Amino acid sequence: MKRSELSNSEFKKLLKKLGLTQKEFAEYIGVSEPAVKSWMGSNSIPYYAEMIIRMEIELKKYRKYNNCIDEMLGERIKNILSGLQTS
Repeated sequence: MKRSELSNSEFKKLLKKLGLTQKEFAEYIGVSEPAVKSWMGSNSIPYYAEMIIRMEIELKKYRKYNNCIDEMLGERIKNILSGLQTS
């Protein structure tokens, strides 16, 4: 599995920017909280986790403008991510 180049502190900052705890992020992407804690402990964050966070940050910018765009992009992101997780 491809690994992110994010440091633990960068990952934490991005989660904070989204207003998510590690537990909430784990639930959102469908992994266990211990898995996210393990990533943090080993500085081995999966690339797909970084991409989810970055896409959600971008979506957050658009949500205040247009819910239709959010729904459209949200579906597209889910399709992309399901492909990343299976590869």
